Amino acid sequence: MKSSLIFSLVFFALSASAQIDSSKQQKHITQYDKKVTFDISLEPVAFFDVAGRAVTSSYVIEDFSIYHYVGSSALPRQQYGGMDLKVGVAIKRRFHFNLLTGISGNKNISWIPAGTDFKFNFLKGKFSPFIHFGGGYIYEMSNPNNNSYIVITSGKGALAEAGIGISVRVSKILSLALSPEYRFIYNNYKYNYTGPVFDSFASGIVGEGSVKQLCNQLGLKMALTFY
Repeated sequence: MKSSLIFSLVFFALSASAQIDSSKQQKHITQYDKKVTFDISLEPVAFFDVAGRAVTSSYVIEDFSIYHYVGSSALPRQQYGGMDLKVGVAIKRRFHFNLLTGISGNKNISWIPAGTDFKFNFLKGKFSPFIHFGGGYIYEMSNPNNNSYIVITSGKGALAEAGIGISVRVSKILSLALSPEYRFIYNNYKYNYTGPVFDSFASGIVGEGSVKQLCNQLGLKMALTFY
């Protein structure tokens, strides 16, 4: 009789403990699913041009005459590196809405982007494929032509990018991701020109103009996201 009573009490205690643990776990999962967190993402990037074109329009004063030049040419292919910084919110750690900035470029050209980015993780596990896309405004910082006779007076443009990849949750506060990327960049900058002549019969020229560049780029991006 006593042994039956003891067995019943032990069984009841174990069942109650299991129910409490299950309830806590379910509550934790529910809270995790509903959790909205702030995230910061540092993303080293590397890109190269696959196709691009430049359209040039310029007005030049030469020997008291004004000339208008219009031209179009293929852009030389270049490589770029940089770092993107994204700050925003993550819903259930699957839906990411971020503000985008950073710096990208090479020895000839550099720019600062300012825009937005959306990322969606398909799974909630440790490993998850994802897709992201974003875009915004870019500010030109340096001389694209690497020419001492040309002074950039203003530079601006736009970018759009998208990528697919896989992310790995390293800990509760950190995940790593790797993704191939496509980026489209539109540059529109104005410049002043003061320098030697195009031919040998005049003493010098001054002028101003604008260049519109359309660039298609492919690249690779790594992301360290902190929650």
